[in-house]
Amino acid sequence: INLAIFRTIHPKAQLAEVKAFLFTRNQNNNDDPYSDSQIHRAETKLDLTRKSASTTAAKAYLPKNLQLRHMYFNCNYPLGIADIQTDDIIDSNEAGFFWSRQIGGLGRR
Repeated sequence: INLAIFRTIHPKAQLAEVKAFLFTRNQNNNDDPYSDSQIHRAETKLDLTRKSASTTAAKAYLPKNLQLRHMYFNCNYPLGIADIQTDDIIDSNEAGFFWSRQIGGLGRR
């Protein structure tokens, strides 16, 4: 379970970091740290792969981005949306527009 949790949180972690995490989580055991092959076999059985991680969460707390977020929600237009009614805000990146039919007489021919 610890391996799956760690790989979910840190998918780009090096093998040494994984071994250190697992060793610190299992200090009650007097066993040696897991070997590279043991960790690899466990990741294969759990179908865990090293996929590219998103850096959005790490960059969200940069001072510049915190300031931009503060300005967006607390400043008036054009710096933010504090003075804009909620009904007037259009979130087009989450909209699901698609063509359901086409009017035949319009457009190029």
